[in-house]
Amino acid sequence: MNTKTTLIIVAIIAVGLAGINSYLTLDKTTEINDGLTGYTGSEGYVNITIATVISVNFSTDAISWGAGSIDGGSQNATLETSGPSVTRGNWSTDGISGLVIENIGNINASLTLASGKNVTELLGGSEAHHAYLWNLTNSESGSCNPTEFSNATYAAVNKTGYAFCNQFGFLDAQDEITLDIQLTVPYDGNAGALTDTITATASTAL
Repeated sequence: MNTKTTLIIVAIIAVGLAGINSYLTLDKTTEINDGLTGYTGSEGYVNITIATVISVNFSTDAISWGAGSIDGGSQNATLETSGPSVTRGNWSTDGISGLVIENIGNINASLTLASGKNVTELLGGSEAHHAYLWNLTNSESGSCNPTEFSNATYAAVNKTGYAFCNQFGFLDAQDEITLDIQLTVPYDGNAGALTDTITATASTAL
């Protein structure tokens, strides 16, 4: 084989290797493009669980009239948190106000209130001269809808529980109500320190 023939064969081999290299490069490029443009199903998720909280709280939780007596010649004395006021008696009104109930949950609630005692159990005395009444009003407008006892209308306390408010709001500007108490203390009733407990129960709004 002469030198000329050898050079031709080498040239043919070089061209062949170049062709193989071009094919491999093209094939790899095709794989990359397929990877860039091909669709595979993939999804992301956001998940959150919101808990509903039904809760009420007495932000003003005590009424303490302290010691006092009925005026001489009177058959009873009337003590009222609204105002506050004392009629025919000498109890002090300093620091006296109604019980304030707040919806501290995150949804509207249905509110039921129950006293621990009735008028006879708390005050005693004759029926004509004693009374134990309550009245619910909105501390913040629109808090309770409807308000059963409003416009200074009092009703006898209820030991079994009374559903005062079917929609007790939770928004900051509409979540407070006031429970005022009116006592008519009889001359022939119980003496000493007299106490009662009022329980507020919240449930899902009706």
